[in-house]
Amino acid sequence: MHSGFAIYKAGKRTFKEAWFRAILIFFIIFAVYALIMTSEIFIRKGFFENISLNTSLIINLITTVVIYIIMTPLILGQKAWHMKNAEGSPEKMGRTVYFFGRYFFKGLLFKFILMLITLTIFAISMLPCVLWLYIYMFNIINIPPAITLLLSGLCFLGGIALFLYCRTLFALSQYIFVIRPDIGIFRILRGSIKLMKGKRIVYLSLILRCIPAALSCIFLLPSIYSVPIINSAIAEFAFDICGTGKTLKI
Repeated sequence: MHSGFAIYKAGKRTFKEAWFRAILIFFIIFAVYALIMTSEIFIRKGFFENISLNTSLIINLITTVVIYIIMTPLILGQKAWHMKNAEGSPEKMGRTVYFFGRYFFKGLLFKFILMLITLTIFAISMLPCVLWLYIYMFNIINIPPAITLLLSGLCFLGGIALFLYCRTLFALSQYIFVIRPDIGIFRILRGSIKLMKGKRIVYLSLILRCIPAALSCIFLLPSIYSVPIINSAIAEFAFDICGTGKTLKI
């Protein structure tokens, strides 16, 4: 297994082999998201002059559902395309709409379960920090405020570390899904845990290497170049471990 920095370089080389399609796929996905958000603004201003709080909440809920339904298959399709590119056989851009077909509802359910797992891990990780802040705000235990804040800060840092440690167990789950969408969701999740054993440090080092590129994404123009590189690098990591659908063993 190569280091995270070596995998990032490999992902960058892979990106250069099909850079135009990689950028175009990202741009299309971004444009679809922007179109949905623009439509929400148009609906708010065009149909509701004095919008109530309840109506605003309903519009937000509908927008969130629409984004989830449309963007989830697109993002899964994007990951599938990057996996094929890492394999050395980039497919046509039609791959990005593959998950609007047979595995559409399974993809939505899979992403929902993964989101619930992520939120649960985060809530458990942050619980000690929240408890110490609660103690500080309501003065439940007579502890000096400085010590309480220090303990809260340590709990926060420990919670972030625990969250990253646990969340990395599922880092491969989406990539396993896109190369083998026919197998069960919980088998995919268990497979990710199994395959990530001994690989988490490499994965975290890869994420650290991607941070400079990710920071450039606060501007639109650099993100068109940076996001596909990050996607290519993570797909390279996933391909090194998972291989193809035929060689995957979970």
